[in-house]
Amino acid sequence: MTHSNEFEGITESTGRLLEGQEGRNVDFKLDPRAIDAEDIVAFANAGGGTILAGVSEISGGSGLQRGRIEGCEVNDGIRQAVMGRASSCRPSVDISIQVENTTAGRPILRVDIPEGRTKPYCTASGTYKIRSEGRNVAIDPPLMKAIILKSEVDEFVERFKHAGKELLAELKRVETDLASQLETVQRAAEAAGESARRAEKAAHEAMTAAEDLMA
Repeated sequence: MTHSNEFEGITESTGRLLEGQEGRNVDFKLDPRAIDAEDIVAFANAGGGTILAGVSEISGGSGLQRGRIEGCEVNDGIRQAVMGRASSCRPSVDISIQVENTTAGRPILRVDIPEGRTKPYCTASGTYKIRSEGRNVAIDPPLMKAIILKSEVDEFVERFKHAGKELLAELKRVETDLASQLETVQRAAEAAGESARRAEKAAHEAMTAAEDLMA
């Protein structure tokens, strides 16, 4: 279920997000119409996060970026459109929407996306993205495998959480190890980018050549 609320001012949690810059768990957008399904699946595939629409990013006094309220159009049609994009994800994503700063004449739209429980998520067109350091990046095969494996372990742990303490402790250790590996693979994928894809292609070509020689 998708929830929607309204607040006259700025909530404390939103204020804290505005004091920082865009990152892994927050994204600023001037227009709520710019919120698309790729943004939603990217946060769901990561650790969850928040999109603040009607907000720009500026340089603060210390040179660091921060959010500035600009205000945006907010109506039922816009909210329904964002909800529809969340519902169109595969699987659908249960987002929370609220409007803040309504009395100041510059309302903003806050969209909270929880971390997905059934990863990986993709758009209706089959696009897989994950949130990373202020941007959405494509999920490559190694990262996809790590996400799927961790999701399966999480599901297994949840199913057998009432098992013996020793078994549960071992499952938790495996879960923690996989989470660490997922973080490592994700960062490596971001850093390697095209180089990783070229290496994978070269390996495939080498294997094909070897098979041809052995034939």
